[in-house]
Amino acid sequence: MNCVIGEDCIIIRGAVTMWDLKRVLDDLNPLLLLKGYEPKYYFEGFLSPEERGIVLTIKLARGLSKEDKRAIKLFMETLGISVTEGIDAGEK
Repeated sequence: MNCVIGEDCIIIRGAVTMWDLKRVLDDLNPLLLLKGYEPKYYFEGFLSPEERGIVLTIKLARGLSKEDKRAIKLFMETLGISVTEGIDAGEK
C-alpha cells in the first residue's frame, strides 16, 4: 500500500483486503476525530489481488498541521506503507 498526505486529504492506495484498511483506520480514525478534522471516507476499487486494490480517500474539514502530518507519516511507515507528502492529494 501507499499513502499520499495532502493539506486536507489523505489517500491510501493498494489495499487488497478490508483487513488492510481496518488495521490503518482503527488507529488513524480516533486521532483524526480527537484533533477535530471531521474525516469523511470514500472507498473506490475492488477487493481483488488481480486489480489495483481499494483506494481510500479521507477528506478532512480543515488542513492538517505540520505536526499531525509528521505523526500520520510515521504511523503509516510503521505499518509498512510508503508515504508521499506535500502533494495536494485532493487533486489526485
